[in-house]
Amino acid sequence: MNEQCKVFQLKSLLECRHGADSGVTISKITTALEFKSRRETEVFLELHIGDMPFAVVSGSTGLYRPASEDDLNHYRAALRSRIRCIAIRMRTVTRAAIQEGWQRSGKKFTSAPTQLEFSMSEKDFVSSPLIDNELHQN
Repeated sequence: MNEQCKVFQLKSLLECRHGADSGVTISKITTALEFKSRRETEVFLELHIGDMPFAVVSGSTGLYRPASEDDLNHYRAALRSRIRCIAIRMRTVTRAAIQEGWQRSGKKFTSAPTQLEFSMSEKDFVSSPLIDNELHQN
């Protein structure tokens, strides 16, 4: 089945799924669209969920069309939380890399430290305005 057919098949699977109680799981989508793995399905969904001619949200029951403003608002709040967690993780890994001696040029790391040291204490994780500003510029 080619990509275009899979997009059409996904649309067919989701168009009658209104509300959380009628969600379709990733596992069912994987089987219906003949993907080999859950990860392959997730990548496809990230690329093509915007191709649907209607809003699609997800929750513990799978993917579905929102049946109420609560469905939409809950999903948007969940996305905001995920974005925040990703930003915190980016800041944490950046701080740790700098403390280890990784070299940066602008926003990119350019070279590894000459000797990696893997023991760090809490005092090594200090706030850096440079890193905090980077998160707000992207």
